[in-house]
Amino acid sequence: MEERLFRTRERGFEAQFAHEQEMAFRMQARRDKLFGLWVAERLGRRGAAAETYAASFITLSARQDRDQAVLAKAIAELGAASAPIDEPAIRAAFAQCMLRARAEVTQEPRPPLG
Repeated sequence: MEERLFRTRERGFEAQFAHEQEMAFRMQARRDKLFGLWVAERLGRRGAAAETYAASFITLSARQDRDQAVLAKAIAELGAASAPIDEPAIRAAFAQCMLRARAEVTQEPRPPLG
């Protein structure tokens, strides 16, 4: 009986861990897209060009140091723009995108565990 209970609890913890990892990945991907769209807007990109540009941020985020890679790209490109945006403003927008992404992802219907 105890063995079965232990295995059931273990599977439950594993399912919860997998769910949390998936949610974290989805939040980061959503954040990177939102942030990419924010940067694209400031660079004057609209429509499909903005979407394609934002997708490049999601691709960057697959790296180990994802936050730094995304921020470095934005800082470099916005710094070279005709009306540069300072780094603190960029970092603040990045943080706001994470808050929005977290809110959006947590409002989505939750798939069943397991």
